Amino acid sequence: MFDSLILYVVLNHLCLYIFIFIYIFIFSYLTVSLLSLSLLIYLLPSSPQNNSAKIGDPDTSFFHFTHQPNWCNTIGHYGGKYGDKLRCPEDHPTWCICKWATARWISGEGCHESVSIDCDGTDICQTQDGLFFSYDDYQVDLKPAHECVAKKCPLQWTMCAKANAEHPNASSM
Repeated sequence: MFDSLILYVVLNHLCLYIFIFIYIFIFSYLTVSLLSLSLLIYLLPSSPQNNSAKIGDPDTSFFHFTHQPNWCNTIGHYGGKYGDKLRCPEDHPTWCICKWATARWISGEGCHESVSIDCDGTDICQTQDGLFFSYDDYQVDLKPAHECVAKKCPLQWTMCAKANAEHPNASSM
């Protein structure tokens, strides 16, 4: 009888220790996983092929050189949280534009002060579709965009070049 009681107590403690170990392991794993996921979501751009530029300025040449109608201050009805909001309104004129449009705009306007790139909002190197890794977009040569963005966003371009030293664009600028 005494031996069974000891065995019972030992098994109960053993089960308790196993439960605590599993609980701590799962909690630690989930915490690390959630932190990693949060960091990944923070680092990913909202759209992998976009550059962010100030095109909502009334004097912009963007629409002239890209041969698009001016859609700033209009609503796109995209759905989602921001789908029914104004696109590139004058009070917040920065907007995401495609790589081909960036290159056409810069080809026409030049890399002057009138071309304002939001370096932190531009996918230079965040994904393999980033500007640094791309050569053309919809049959538009991206070299003008490479040269201008490298000039206007030297920190981001240099960091990308150092992280991808084997890539041809790392030494071309």
